[in-house]
Amino acid sequence: MSRQTKKMFEYLDVWAYSSSRTEILVKVKNIGNLEATVITILIEGKPIHTVNGGTSSPRIPIHLKVGASETITLTFSSPLTSGITTIAIRTYSGKEYPKVVVIP
Repeated sequence: MSRQTKKMFEYLDVWAYSSSRTEILVKVKNIGNLEATVITILIEGKPIHTVNGGTSSPRIPIHLKVGASETITLTFSSPLTSGITTIAIRTYSGKEYPKVVVIP
């Protein structure tokens, strides 16, 4: 009789939207079967705090249990450039979850 082992994996479903040049909403849901911790948010490959006075609410690190979701508000003290921007959520395990956002 063979014995099957349940594989443990982290996987985040990420959705991002911007209605202004100073705010991006990011919804993150842990759809894997392993707890995940968001440790960095990147804007065009740079940590959020280095881009136009960027901050996140809630602050990182953000712990996501299996099945949990969180809406993260990214706020910038000076406007981002209109157009396409790439954001990425990086977790403690080293995985990155990129998304493209259109800044109006």
